Amino acid sequence: VDVVYNSQGSIDGWIPFKDKVIGIALQKDKLQELYRFDPKNKNYQVISKFNDEALANKYIAIPQHITYENDGQALDGWIMYPYGYEEGQTYPAILDIHGGPKTIYSDVFYHEMQVWASEGYFVFFANPRSGDAYGNDFADIRGQYGTVDYDDLMVFTDKILSEYPIDEKKVGVTGGSYGGFMTNWIVSHTQRFAAAATQRSITNWISFYGTSDIGYYFAQDQTDANPYTDLD
Repeated sequence: VDVVYNSQGSIDGWIPFKDKVIGIALQKDKLQELYRFDPKNKNYQVISKFNDEALANKYIAIPQHITYENDGQALDGWIMYPYGYEEGQTYPAILDIHGGPKTIYSDVFYHEMQVWASEGYFVFFANPRSGDAYGNDFADIRGQYGTVDYDDLMVFTDKILSEYPIDEKKVGVTGGSYGGFMTNWIVSHTQRFAAAATQRSITNWISFYGTSDIGYYFAQDQTDANPYTDLD
């Protein structure tokens, strides 16, 4: 395999252009811009400034990378500091859970997380087992929703609350799609979160059966069961 691009971030669209590649990308703390990628020298440079004005004079929280372990599995997480952070003070916090489940988080710009950090929250997020980019075994949690992924998130939450000045009575949890399902699962299995916002979530695998926008097969594939032969 010839690696032509090896940087944290995402490339959201690209086209060959002469001997280079032009792409739309999210890099570090920037919003999307145009980048010129050089496959020969394996480097890149930003060539547009469309969103510089949008971020001018704004607080941008930089995600701090955290590594942790659960059941022998190495895992990645991040935390963002609140606007106006001061030593000696405690702050509320929000755990955000990605969708998919085969998507991942990294240290790029997440609008909603930046909004929360600007409103005075610590924001923390991780890649529990279920996500992409760590191999097929890591991503495959069919029939295991709410087990290893839940444990990975709770171990991460324990680590964050033990190491950062967070008011444990003011911790919220949210997520969309699979992250919404996990939010539902979390609030039905622990009392540790003071608030929850579940977004576009699966709340009933039976009524969801056959109706997914991903495809009619999605619910059966992910639960490793169907309501006709294995209702439980």
